[in-house]
Amino acid sequence: MRLGHVAVVVLVVVALLYVLDSPAPPGTMHLVEDALGNEALVLEGVVGGREMLFMVDTAYAGAPVLSTSYLATQARYGTVADRYRAAVDAVRVVTPGERHAGLAAFLGAAGCRSYTSGCTMRLMGIGSTSEARGDLLLCPAVSFGSGANALRGPDVFVTHPLPSSVHILTMDFLLHRAPCLVLPAQRALQCHASVMQCADFERLTTTFLGGSVKVPMAVGGTVLSIVLDTGSAAPLSLSRAAARSLGTCSTSGTRATQQGVHGERVCSDVLRASVRVGSILLDDVQIFANAGDVEGADGYAGMGLLRALDLLLAPDTVGVRRSGLPPRDSRAVAAGSC
Repeated sequence: MRLGHVAVVVLVVVALLYVLDSPAPPGTMHLVEDALGNEALVLEGVVGGREMLFMVDTAYAGAPVLSTSYLATQARYGTVADRYRAAVDAVRVVTPGERHAGLAAFLGAAGCRSYTSGCTMRLMGIGSTSEARGDLLLCPAVSFGSGANALRGPDVFVTHPLPSSVHILTMDFLLHRAPCLVLPAQRALQCHASVMQCADFERLTTTFLGGSVKVPMAVGGTVLSIVLDTGSAAPLSLSRAAARSLGTCSTSGTRATQQGVHGERVCSDVLRASVRVGSILLDDVQIFANAGDVEGADGYAGMGLLRALDLLLAPDTVGVRRSGLPPRDSRAVAAGSC
């Protein structure tokens, strides 16, 4: 009789451990290409009954961002890729009055409440850092039709015009649901991942910069401190000083002009070099050597490189493994140099 009780207890404990380590279902994440061939990680979300698109941006800190430009213009029909491309084009020409009207209409329909005081955000771009004031909103929890957001209760959002983007899921949003796996080839965002799902990732030395995360990467044999930036399209952008320190690289005779979060434009010469992330070697990666420096880091890796990696994101570690996709060059280049 006592043995029977012991067996029951063991079974209950095993079942409980299984439940606690069971991951939430992954959210469907789309690897979307714009008209220039730049890629973004995009999810369909619902806030207060309103469907909208969110881009995963691991270099953006703070609460998830609602773009007031996108609220005024968002397309509701077609595939995720069609709606994303239409939105990125439309937000560039939205007026302040249209943004205000779009936010007011959203607040009236979504069941959100605006805090009586907003917040000031410090936004680090590729060429400058600025401060911007946004409204804080308390809204029904964003849903992705899966377990990508398995927390209960409302979500806090911050508003920003975002003149070239849809809404943003930030690094803090992901870390609040850690461990999160960003899986480009599988088109999946897996939050609250299980121990087993995280087991085969290689852990990297990790430091934080203003809410974004930096990891070491060996570029042309030179170890640099690089921000992981899924919101950037370029494979790898380096500061002027870091580019000059490269041991082995080749020039391509081409240049690119990058646009930052504040609308600043930065000219970059295009180089090519191998990049090693942990033990993962990526040969012949396209590199943008910026005409200026990057604040607090040697550069940032965007989707052109990060598409080749699965990412494990947690407050105390970042892990990588091969995704099965190759790195990808940006087509937005022209002959000449800066």
